This record gives sequence, structure tokens and C-alpha cells, in this order.
Amino acid sequence: MRFEVREPDSTLTVGDELAGEARQAPCSKLAFSRGKTPLVLDENLLSLKQPLEKKGFNVLVPRPGKTDAELMTEDLPGRIFVTNNPRDFVYSASLLDYSIIDTTLVTKDPEGLASMIARAWVDYSLKAEHPAFYLKLRDDGKHEISTEL
Repeated sequence: MRFEVREPDSTLTVGDELAGEARQAPCSKLAFSRGKTPLVLDENLLSLKQPLEKKGFNVLVPRPGKTDAELMTEDLPGRIFVTNNPRDFVYSASLLDYSIIDTTLVTKDPEGLASMIARAWVDYSLKAEHPAFYLKLRDDGKHEISTEL
């Protein structure tokens, strides 16, 4: 897997979706499909559900007790997996066509992490049409992204 540290695209900015209608904030040119591609939360990141939904994301929480294999084949294809334990999932991501947002190096509270994910979504132009990616978030904002899974 090859990583690159990329400077965010400064032409993109943040917007919100409220009550199912897209609402443009003063500086908003959000990746249009933020609400379409579901983010699937790892079992130990469930506290992110509400903060991410407030930011306009479609968030799915897998059924408790699912094995990693069930999660990978049933819940992740075509979606984006938010996890702080990517090791078991990264090698099947390209085969099963899902992306990963790795939060291992982030120490923020759920609200702060949700804001970081929303900012990275815009900065790196992540959207439904984006090829599968692996995004490693960092507290210092120097995230690493790779599309070679």
C-alpha cells in the first residue's frame, strides 16, 4: 500500500444537510454525495453516530455480534468503514470494494472526530464516485490517503 501526504484542496469548503434538505452554508461546496454513501461504524466507535449524522452523513451501525467476515461481506461493500482497528480489514478492502477511514492516531472526542472526518471529506474530495481509499487521520491534520489498497 502506498501512502501520500496530500495538501487538502483549498477550493472546497464545508456545508450541512438538515432535515433531509441540502442547505448551503456561507462557505459550502460540499462533496455532493456526503449523505449517500453510508459510513459504517466499527463497534467501538458507536459514539460517532449522532455527531456524524448531525454533519449530514448517512451512518450505519452493524448488528452487534457480527464476525469480521460477516461485516466485510455483508455490510462494507460499496461503503466506507470508520475504524480504529483497520489491520483486519485493509487487505480485503479492494477485493470487496470498500474504503477505510482509520482513526487509530486520533485522540479527539466524538464531536471533534466527527468534525475531522467531515473536514477530510471535503478536503480530499471523498464521495460515492471516489475509488476505494484508505484514509489515515492524524491529530495534527497531516492525514495520509491512498487509493492503492
